[in-house]
Amino acid sequence: MVIALNVDGNGATSIRNGMDIMSNKTTKTTATNRNASARKPRTSGIASTPVNSLADMITVARSVTVATFAATLDRVNRDHGVLHAGRHVARFTAWRVMYAQNETLRLNADWQLDDVQLLFVWRALFPMSSGKLFTGSIADGIAIVRGVRADYNRTGHGMPSGKPAIESVSYGAKRFDIPGTSVGTVPPNPVIVEPVKPAARKPATVRTRKTA
Repeated sequence: MVIALNVDGNGATSIRNGMDIMSNKTTKTTATNRNASARKPRTSGIASTPVNSLADMITVARSVTVATFAATLDRVNRDHGVLHAGRHVARFTAWRVMYAQNETLRLNADWQLDDVQLLFVWRALFPMSSGKLFTGSIADGIAIVRGVRADYNRTGHGMPSGKPAIESVSYGAKRFDIPGTSVGTVPPNPVIVEPVKPAARKPATVRTRKTA
């Protein structure tokens, strides 16, 4: 046992049991260890911007890549609150699917999102919709985005006003390397294999018998 001798300011002495001293040290050590064991929150590299509007969604989309697409979409669509009955109505805007596609293509002149990021916006706007555009692979989605853009520029993609005055263009990367596949433009100087035509047949010869 440890006996501690304390002297106060008036010169008086007092004896304190060493167990008290040990108890105080133990309390301080435990508190120190508790603080040391507190870990800082991990950062996953995925954007943590809250999404409460279309503008917020565009802010998040600007940092989306093929590598972060799935994780970011999962975070943005978590607890989205969209019911099955409203699966074809866009979050934050109440646009229907076709109108949302056309309007985002028009607004992308200002946003300048690439095709992966634009696909992200479409899937985030309609978290309950089905079909390859919304639930297929990234490669499938990019192909559909480009197909919709082509139809939008050619016919207006169902818009009452018809073909847009200003065509939608693709921004950013034109080719995306996706594990297991690749989506992009046709390589330069492609080799075109012409189909083999069947050889022309000679007309059949009709033989006649001679009579005596």
